[in-house]
Amino acid sequence: MSIYIHPVSDVKSGDIGQNTKIWQYTVVLEGAKIGNNCNICSHCFIENNVIIGDRVTVKSGVQLWDGVRLGDDVFVGPNVTFTNDKYPKSRNAEYTCLETWIENGAVIGGGAVILPGIRIGAGAVVGAGAVVTKNVPGGVTVVGNPAKAIKIDK
Repeated sequence: MSIYIHPVSDVKSGDIGQNTKIWQYTVVLEGAKIGNNCNICSHCFIENNVIIGDRVTVKSGVQLWDGVRLGDDVFVGPNVTFTNDKYPKSRNAEYTCLETWIENGAVIGGGAVILPGIRIGAGAVVGAGAVVTKNVPGGVTVVGNPAKAIKIDK
C-alpha cells in the first residue's frame, strides 16, 4: 500500500490516504485532506481547506477551492467548476467562504458549475454542463441551466 505522486506535481499536504494517486501538473496545498484509494487526475488544483473522502475520482481540470467537501465514492467529471464566494471581487480578503458539500456516492458530470454553499445529496447525479444553483436532494438527477430535477426511467 502506497501513495503515488507524479514527479511533476506539487503536493504540499502530508494528509493523503493510502493507495491514492495524484497525477501530473496537479497542485495540492498544505492543509488539504485526501482520503484512501482516490484518483486525482492531471491538471487539478486543491486548496488548503478541502476535504476529500475515500475512493473519490477527480478528473482533469478541476479546482477544489477552500470549503469544498467531497464524501466517499464521489465522482467529479472533467472541468467541473466549484465556487466558494457568492459575491466575488478582486482582492477581497474579507469574503465569506461558503462550504459546498458533495455527499457520498454523488456524481457530477463534466463541465458542471456548482455555486457556493450548495449541498448535493448522497447518490445524486448532476448532468454534464448543469449549473447547480440550489441544493440537490439525495438520489435525484438534475440537468440544465439552472439545474432542474428530471425523472429517470429504470
